[in-house]
Amino acid sequence: MWISARRKRVRETNKREKELRDFLIQHAETARPSKDSQAAIAYCEHCICEYEEWFDWNEARWVWWQRVVIVGGVIATLSGVIALPDQWISWIPNRESLNWLRGVPAAIVAIAAGYLSTFTYRDDAV
Repeated sequence: MWISARRKRVRETNKREKELRDFLIQHAETARPSKDSQAAIAYCEHCICEYEEWFDWNEARWVWWQRVVIVGGVIATLSGVIALPDQWISWIPNRESLNWLRGVPAAIVAIAAGYLSTFTYRDDAV
């Protein structure tokens, strides 16, 4: 339900943006018909398209890494505080030697958070 409503809004927004862009380009062609202005309009159109592509690329990666950090943080917190009953893991010999596994989710989250902040996907997307 939410996805289809969002897709509908995105389609409508894209349609309105395209209509506005077409209108502005047509107006510019009639108001300033020189070759230099046409070259400037073509260059601006190219830059707009390129920035939109980079925005989509960066935003998708930012969202993915953000989800890794959030979900991983929850998993790391829970794995650090929840202890399994001895009956569930009695078949594992020397269970204390596996306590280091509790730190693995926290390490993954730390790496993902560092990666997310280093490459500033969100800032680049905006």
